[in-house]
Amino acid sequence: DFLEKPIALQKLLATVKMLVRLGRLEKENRPLRELKVKRNLSLYHSIFSNATEGIAVIDIHGTYIEQNLTHRIMLGYPDEELIGQTPALHLGVETFERIAKELVDTGRFQGELRSRRKDGRWVDVALSAFGIYDDHGEVICYVGMEQDITERKKAEEATREIEDALRAAHDSFRHLVEQ
Repeated sequence: DFLEKPIALQKLLATVKMLVRLGRLEKENRPLRELKVKRNLSLYHSIFSNATEGIAVIDIHGTYIEQNLTHRIMLGYPDEELIGQTPALHLGVETFERIAKELVDTGRFQGELRSRRKDGRWVDVALSAFGIYDDHGEVICYVGMEQDITERKKAEEATREIEDALRAAHDSFRHLVEQ
């Protein structure tokens, strides 16, 4: 705009001075911003590392790129055996494809499923998975957060068995009384 219309010299000098001051402020504040970024990264790494839920990060191709300690313990796979693999390794291909499709279609998945540990034992997990997006809305990676619900599932099954046994006993008793 100033190329089309003449600009007052004073206005130009004021603008240059303001830009110089902003540049100085930018330069002075850069170390503070860098410190905040480092602190935030440290905080997020600490949360990831110490979470009581298993957390895994999966790239856009569906392969593991990182897992936390809880995830490692829950499934029994060390990083060097899991990184680069897909969750089909422990979920099975069909379950993994179902979850992947829902993530691609909706950006989220939530459900309960069974996963086979490295030692062959089954573990029941509640999985919450979601996409992480860049500023343009493109998926950067997916994050899965898992909670081991094996003991809860066993307790639910035991409760069902007791209820079934009580119902059968009640029906038998009622049948005897009615005779």
